[in-house]
Amino acid sequence: MKKIFTFIAVAFMAIGANAQTWNFSDWEAGDIEETKTVDGLTVYATADKKVTIDGSKKTFNDVSYTQRLKFGGTGSGPDSSAPSRFLQFDLPAGASVSIIATHASSSGDDRTLNLATGTFENVSATANCTPGELVELTYTNEGEATTAFVYSAKSGINLYAIYVTGGSTPEPQPGELVIDPALPVTFDTWDASFLIQKTDVKAGDKFIFDIETIDVEGWEWGPQVLPKSNADWSNLGDAIAPNANGKGTFVVTKEYADVINANGGLRVQGMGCRVTAVEYVEGVDPSTLTKEEFDITQGWNTWNSAETIEYNADGTMTFNCVAWGGISKWLGGADWSQYNSLVFEFAQPTTVATQAFVQYAAEDAAGSTNATQWADAGATSVSIDLDERKNAVNQFALQGSDVSTIIIKAVYLTKNDATGVTKVQVNAVDNNAIYNLAGQKVNDTYKGLVIKNGKKIVIR
Repeated sequence: MKKIFTFIAVAFMAIGANAQTWNFSDWEAGDIEETKTVDGLTVYATADKKVTIDGSKKTFNDVSYTQRLKFGGTGSGPDSSAPSRFLQFDLPAGASVSIIATHASSSGDDRTLNLATGTFENVSATANCTPGELVELTYTNEGEATTAFVYSAKSGINLYAIYVTGGSTPEPQPGELVIDPALPVTFDTWDASFLIQKTDVKAGDKFIFDIETIDVEGWEWGPQVLPKSNADWSNLGDAIAPNANGKGTFVVTKEYADVINANGGLRVQGMGCRVTAVEYVEGVDPSTLTKEEFDITQGWNTWNSAETIEYNADGTMTFNCVAWGGISKWLGGADWSQYNSLVFEFAQPTTVATQAFVQYAAEDAAGSTNATQWADAGATSVSIDLDERKNAVNQFALQGSDVSTIIIKAVYLTKNDATGVTKVQVNAVDNNAIYNLAGQKVNDTYKGLVIKNGKKIVIR
């Protein structure tokens, strides 16, 4: 029975009393000109709308401060074109907030400090700041755990400290997702991450991310999220890119499930995107299936910069290839011992010869790590039998012999015959066939550079 748990915005903190202090006297002095996170407090700033930490001696309730955080202007929220001049942090259920603030303008006007919860626009508490006099904004969160935003409603305001005390979050029940910090999380810096707390994951389960694309200066590789071990931040597979519907899927293997369960969940990092929701779907253990399918809606790489990949809404993938280019998935030593072949199925017959390619970690007797299998133009599939080196596979790929558009509808591994599973039938391939460099089949009277058994040779 399939179960689906959708999680959008629940923050996690340890059970029991919570206490968090951000005293700006302890921060490094200087201008903050880009978004950064310090001990769970995220400061939003840009080069044009910077936030500054500088010296200022004040005392409030017998606590002496030596530095302040200067907003320098009105806050622009996370949904604006340039989010800046506001702070963001997690606020547990039942927790209380105290913010020490003032403003130092000689204009004599009063200014309003806002504390919003849940969204930037949902102002839950305010404080009236008068020039040079420290005031305290206080608020108690009587609802569920949420996200807090602090900013000036108009013009500059200076903060000296933020105190969060009390509150707790109930322990998650089996199957429940808990995320820290609350979503959405924006990945415009490698400092950003969030934790998915989950401890009963098994092979075949899926985490499906809702991913919005954002522009990040200097980042050229598109939106992606990276599932990681919560213990040592090692990668759990490849980066995940969104498909045509903005969904990115992480499929759990037995190895990944062991890591996730042992460490209380998985850590998620990313770049060039904003994750707005996570859906957990209970799946079927691949070991019980007749074949294991690969996701063809994300995460593939091209071998040539002139090639492109289109992830289609109907679940197929269009590969616009050049001669002897290719698309591939990097695995880094995956164990395929329980499988006997790799199959690419096409949505329509190919117009050029195609080649299935597997790169093992170990070399064969000839000193090569590569194995290939060709299919003539007009094929609806191409399959390659796996050899004794299949316990460690580094990557696999599909190649086209010439410029063409290839629409792929499925890529999968078939099980060993010993399991009682009938091997999927695919097009027979003539291993003695000869192709010219245009991918056309020729006979042995042809002179020049040709392809035979996946290798280039010269016939004279």
